[in-house]
Amino acid sequence: MKIETSVQTPFLFGNAMTKDLCRIELFSWIKDRFAHRTCTNLFQKLTLKRKAQILELKPELHRANLATIFKAVNYSELSLWDSEGLPDDLLLIEQAACSLYPHWLAFWCDYEIHEVKARYAMVLLKHSSHDSLSYEDRDYRGELIDNIEIDYRLFNTLYHDAPMKLSDAICLINLELFVRGEEWYEMLFSLSLSNKGKHFVLFSDLADSETRLIVASALIQDWNQKETWLSLAPQFESEKWTMCLPPHAYCELNRHKLFNPPLMEICNTASEFNQRLAFNLDNAASICEVLRLTVSGTHQQRLYFLYLTQKLLMSTLLNAGYVVGLTIIEQPFMLNFYKAIDKRAYFHSCYCDINDEGVITYRGFWNFDYMDKVFENVLFRDYKRAVQIGRNNKANLLVMNA
Repeated sequence: MKIETSVQTPFLFGNAMTKDLCRIELFSWIKDRFAHRTCTNLFQKLTLKRKAQILELKPELHRANLATIFKAVNYSELSLWDSEGLPDDLLLIEQAACSLYPHWLAFWCDYEIHEVKARYAMVLLKHSSHDSLSYEDRDYRGELIDNIEIDYRLFNTLYHDAPMKLSDAICLINLELFVRGEEWYEMLFSLSLSNKGKHFVLFSDLADSETRLIVASALIQDWNQKETWLSLAPQFESEKWTMCLPPHAYCELNRHKLFNPPLMEICNTASEFNQRLAFNLDNAASICEVLRLTVSGTHQQRLYFLYLTQKLLMSTLLNAGYVVGLTIIEQPFMLNFYKAIDKRAYFHSCYCDINDEGVITYRGFWNFDYMDKVFENVLFRDYKRAVQIGRNNKANLLVMNA
């Protein structure tokens, strides 16, 4: 059914306008008309309605991620379908977005990126360059920050020409790397987690530099925030997930006295383990979830920052009183490294091919005291060697010396 609306579109793009100019005009019209919170609510409402319509056509995608679902149809035709309950202005935005983007979610991501950058449009400075980044551990500092929303220091990123508040910088990096880069559009529904709360940040700390440059970050969530833990979300405990928590993992979890009573029986499903976690966790302050680990830069720089982030993150969280951290990983470099180190340092709890594309996602535990020992004397060259050993499956344990 074609959309009928009495509202005249205020952004009739001329033939001479480039797509970039059309997008800026669209963003400006939205900003003048809606508060950002209102936009978020409207965009979520539209996304859920279109998702439901696509799944009516293609029910086999009901377990797929949003990127797969929205790419499965000609979205420009979908926008002509039933739109009952959606405001006219929202439908006009969708129509304009369809002419400028491959699908609605690509527009939503770009809009959020524009919103962050627009706050700093008048304070442009020299662009931060990959070339200025060293491979010397001493040039970087890791910091655990409890509430990034009240940290008013300015940080540079590799994604904008202006320094910005820490909360905006982390949000922008997450949008660029996860949402735009990895098409993890689900994050748009929980983007607020990227600009508030506890985060670990790795940034350049050169004495002769006027600004800090963020090269990596991670979201840290305590047990009292378990309602927003991705590890405990329904899609991460469905029957698609295969439990694989090894026997030594039970020993380590019990060594830390995390459960009361201790875990004595093997959990057969992810759902069963989550129930044990919910009802028998006895040392809640010592467990956290670590997600949204980002590293910026060129391919080689990202590998280096992945090494350094893990090295400093493990010691920082251990010193902060945490003993284990849940995380979700499909990054090959990390997984290959874990194959080559002490098996007690990291262990999988379950795994799943979420989108049936041959890419395995693991949910697992970092055991911080052992991870800290692993990284204690490890340099970048050792890390790369361990990744290669893990890739070749030639060893289960690598003793690394500086």
